[in-house]
Amino acid sequence: MVLRPPEVRLTVEFQFDVERSIVNTLLAPLQLEELDCSVKAVVYPTAQPLHRDGDPPLAELPTHWIPWDGDLSGNMQYHFHISNVTLFENIVALGTATDGHLNLVPPGVPRHLRDESLLVVHQLPILELMELAAQSPEKIRFLEARIINSDGSIQFHSV
Repeated sequence: MVLRPPEVRLTVEFQFDVERSIVNTLLAPLQLEELDCSVKAVVYPTAQPLHRDGDPPLAELPTHWIPWDGDLSGNMQYHFHISNVTLFENIVALGTATDGHLNLVPPGVPRHLRDESLLVVHQLPILELMELAAQSPEKIRFLEARIINSDGSIQFHSV
């Protein structure tokens, strides 16, 4: 049995203050640019401050979502959550082949015009997603009950 790593960490070197230094430019070196389906169907991009420890729980991913045309920043770490096992395995192989480094800068660009960030590629755990989906109705009912209780408390204190 072969165990896959839960994530792949890649240092991304890019040229800041350039129109093409956007999240979307990460797709080509990861060989995700020419998928048969929409990349949005298999890759969920998120970002958080560079020095934040730990990954957010799956339930919090929507609060960290970033657009594909968002600018790359050396102050942020980027996360791609991939639902397709084969694509994730291809990125693991690419990370190994490139020694964990993606260079998006053309040759000859001086060092003072370059910046680095971290890209962490995760394989989405399908069973955890299924569990989250199954828990959602229960969480919604709990939140609705809290709202009703809060409304009653506000009305009681208003009188």
